[in-house]
Amino acid sequence: MDLLATISIGQGGLDEVGAFARERLGGTAKRAFIISNKKVFGLYGKRAEASLRRAKFATSFALCGDGERYKTLRSAEKMLAAMAAAGIERTDAVISLGGGIVGDLGGFAASIYLRGIRHIQVPTTLLAMVDSSVGGKTGVNAAFGKNTIGVFHPAAGVLADVDCLRTLPEREFVAGGCEMVKHAAIGGKKLLGRTLDYFSDRDSPGSALKLADLVRDNIAFKAKVVDQDPFEDAARTDGRSRKILNFGHTLAHSLEKVTNYRYFRHGEAVGYGILYAAELSKKTCDMRQKGCRIVVRCCAQRRRSAACCGHRASDGLRGIPIRQKEYFRITSDGPASGNRPPGHFVRQSDPSQNCFLHPRSIP
Repeated sequence: MDLLATISIGQGGLDEVGAFARERLGGTAKRAFIISNKKVFGLYGKRAEASLRRAKFATSFALCGDGERYKTLRSAEKMLAAMAAAGIERTDAVISLGGGIVGDLGGFAASIYLRGIRHIQVPTTLLAMVDSSVGGKTGVNAAFGKNTIGVFHPAAGVLADVDCLRTLPEREFVAGGCEMVKHAAIGGKKLLGRTLDYFSDRDSPGSALKLADLVRDNIAFKAKVVDQDPFEDAARTDGRSRKILNFGHTLAHSLEKVTNYRYFRHGEAVGYGILYAAELSKKTCDMRQKGCRIVVRCCAQRRRSAACCGHRASDGLRGIPIRQKEYFRITSDGPASGNRPPGHFVRQSDPSQNCFLHPRSIP
């Protein structure tokens, strides 16, 4: 499957979502059910509906809560009930208009409604454009972990209109930037260098064009990885496994869970997870200091992110699923020991040790 062929990236494309959906769905689809949230639908809902109606779709919609804590089975059930009330049939489709939470929830609802109907992603945040809308992962959170309920349900199409980023709050932009750093760190020196250049001088003339190019390259990179391993084969351990896209996510998911999904944006948590993983790679896998330093610089250029709010790292480690868990100690505010500066990560075999996330370990 050529995943990139199902994705449209451009400026002003939101007015063409109807034509795009008709092209991707064919003539049998009669209804388009939009899933969004109140804020995004207020900004773009009428434009999207008008475009879909021009393409001869009957439209209806349902709005979910804004925030990771609303990505639940309860929210999914509400979406499913609204879809049934709107008369959505097997030949129809769900249109997810919004960020990563909307896309995950909308894709999950589409995957289980009538045993699966088609799904179109219309991401409006940087994080959703470069990451969550591509690859078909859908799901909801549960008491026992983030994204632990879900299925692979690749979208029939993804339409990314970079003009939507003009209304994106700074904090959401930072969150998406962290996912770009993730791709850059695993995608090679060229992408890493361009990402660092962009975030080092975001306000310069021509930065909007640089961002549009980076969005395209991030989507292309992820699509290439997913094409080679669409369902994240558990047996694969090579460098082209889809697992590489989980870089930074082990600690990230646990940070989100132990704060009840109320403190960190997903991308912010990924940013801290990247720094954590980079330090571990340097200490345990002989990652070159230069490579680690570039990743840290890239993260530091994301501007303001959420602080760690005083949570102990051991709290975060408790949120990591057993299959992923390794135990590490993060040194507290004490003197350097040997060639180890204070506030950095070291391997720790005893999970009972008290662990602190020291501020100096995070730029």
